[in-house]
Amino acid sequence: MSSDEYEFCQWELFTAECRHDDHVLLIQSAYYGRFILGGRCIDSSYGRMDCGRDVTDVVARNCSARRRCTFPVTSLHASSIGSRGGACPRDLTAHLLIKYTCLKGEEIKLAAC
Repeated sequence: MSSDEYEFCQWELFTAECRHDDHVLLIQSAYYGRFILGGRCIDSSYGRMDCGRDVTDVVARNCSARRRCTFPVTSLHASSIGSRGGACPRDLTAHLLIKYTCLKGEEIKLAAC
C-alpha cells in the first residue's frame, strides 16, 4: 500500500478521489497547523512553526471508506487546538499535511437519522 504526502493550504478545498469505482479512501495521517516552511503554503515563519495538531481521526471520520471527499481546509482550525506545539494563532497561515491511499473496497453510505 503506497501513499504520498500532500499539502493543502488553508484557503483551499481538500479534495481526494479514487480513480477506480471499486476503490475507497483510507486516510493514513493528517496534520493541521504550521509544519513545513517553504512548501506551497507557508513562506515565512514569523517566529511560529511546529504548532498544530494531529487531525487524522477527524479527517478519517469524514473521508475514509468513501470514494470521494471534499472539505474546506479551514474547517480543521477548531480541531487544531491541542498538542504538538499548541494551537497556531488564527492570523498565521496554516496548512493540512495528509497521507492517504485508495484501497479496493465498497463505499459505506450511512442513512440519515
